[in-house]
Amino acid sequence: MKRVAIIVLNWNQPELTYECVNSLLGIDYNDFIVIVVDNGSNIDKYRKLRKLIEENEIVKIVRSENNLLYAGGNNFGYQFARQFDPDYVLFLNNDTIVDRQFLRKLVDLMDKHNEVGVVGPKIYYSEKPDTIWHAGGYVNFLTGKIAHYGIREKDDSRWNAAREVDYVSGCALFIRRKVFDRIGGFDESYGIYTEDVDLCFRVKKMGYKIVYVSDSIIWHKVSISSGGNVSFFKIWNKFRSNIKLFLRHCPYYMLPITITMYLVTSAVALLILKLGFKPER
Repeated sequence: MKRVAIIVLNWNQPELTYECVNSLLGIDYNDFIVIVVDNGSNIDKYRKLRKLIEENEIVKIVRSENNLLYAGGNNFGYQFARQFDPDYVLFLNNDTIVDRQFLRKLVDLMDKHNEVGVVGPKIYYSEKPDTIWHAGGYVNFLTGKIAHYGIREKDDSRWNAAREVDYVSGCALFIRRKVFDRIGGFDESYGIYTEDVDLCFRVKKMGYKIVYVSDSIIWHKVSISSGGNVSFFKIWNKFRSNIKLFLRHCPYYMLPITITMYLVTSAVALLILKLGFKPER
């Protein structure tokens, strides 16, 4: 059986993290370790995390004094996880609950397909568990759009087969350890947002496939009505990160139209937000 290191970031959310870790302890897979990374929480929240989650042979807690954001926090956790010599690494959001079989399904696909470098599960909204949040992701350079397949749609047969995609969400990103080592981890220059898409594109450039695994299931505690707490802060930081992604990965001959289309859609999103509506993620 292959060993899996599961890295869960916590930032001032000890209760959410506890619920996530507790669900992981009930899975039907034996050889795994959970690394909880406290990503610079305030000291009271950190102490509560330590009270809620008991360290043992399966669960370890490591703390960063500063908030290293998504990319930096996960890279930090991975460096700690290396001592346990995992074959695979799963980067998992702390606001998730996992199905009992989810990890075994991810491992099974990776074990059977050496050409696959990264996989991700089917992700439902936790508040509406028959509705898709993520069934793989795509990037359309013609329109400048980066989005999830199936978002806010009722689950049906369209999402019930494993298939190759452009990227899988960093909410639950499962990668071969040797691949993660070769690419040097997440690119911390992104700040926040789009690090997962960038990582998947770099993995594809190494010759590996990115695959959505439909029978691996988790639930994400994100609001279906809010679009994930949309704000000017979120739109601005996603804008910066997406522009960086396009400059790095878009075919040069498409770049002018990609940037133009993305500028237009971003301006529309800002206008919609100003008018009081919630744009789709």
